[in-house]
Amino acid sequence: MSNEKAHETIRSLIEQGGPFDEEDLAAIREIEQTRAEIAQTDREVQKSLHTAIGFAITTWSSLEGIVVEIASAIIDAESEVGGVIFYNFPFAKMLEVIGEIVRVDERFQNLGQDWDKISRRLFALNDIRVRLAHHGLSSGKDILDFPLDITEFNSDDFLPSLEPYKADSRKKWVKKKRMSFSETVSFGESIVDAVEPLTEFLKKVHEIRIAPKRRLIARVKELQQKVREYESRETAQPTDKGED
Repeated sequence: MSNEKAHETIRSLIEQGGPFDEEDLAAIREIEQTRAEIAQTDREVQKSLHTAIGFAITTWSSLEGIVVEIASAIIDAESEVGGVIFYNFPFAKMLEVIGEIVRVDERFQNLGQDWDKISRRLFALNDIRVRLAHHGLSSGKDILDFPLDITEFNSDDFLPSLEPYKADSRKKWVKKKRMSFSETVSFGESIVDAVEPLTEFLKKVHEIRIAPKRRLIARVKELQQKVREYESRETAQPTDKGED
């Protein structure tokens, strides 16, 4: 008898109430107790999962904001103005546009490899974010769905997870249909890890943008110093006074 058939038979007998001997009844009581414990764990994990989702979404918003600041900076626009443009782009398209500008703008070409590395990471994270946005909460499996072969046991299968709605049969969910609790938590942590290199990249962009202004300021200070030195020499020179 297959695992699925065995589970179905057990489930059917429990629902029908028998026939069972004392040993069977003891096993059923243990099953029901375990079910109650799993149900309690399920409720607790659901709360934690909602917390993890909220953390991931709000942290992603901060990450996206930094990307918009980068996009604005490389086109020499104030972030408020750039935001009007780039927040209307799909996130993946915004990454592509930044990459193209970095490639063609001589000021930022030395940052090309840095951006390629960052954008690959963000593309991968965005794929997970899309799953987070389009999947709904699904309860874990029943105790009777536990695999009979312990080597097939995966604790994530029996915890609440995120899954696409049953009518959402799009091809892109075939291989990545389910998002476990641990994956959701890891996603939030990955976003946090991605913020630091993004922030460093933004600093480099700002440094490049203000470099000409710094050179100009340095030149102005140099000229001012020369003027002061000239005036100082003029003041120090004795003046010839005619005799009466």
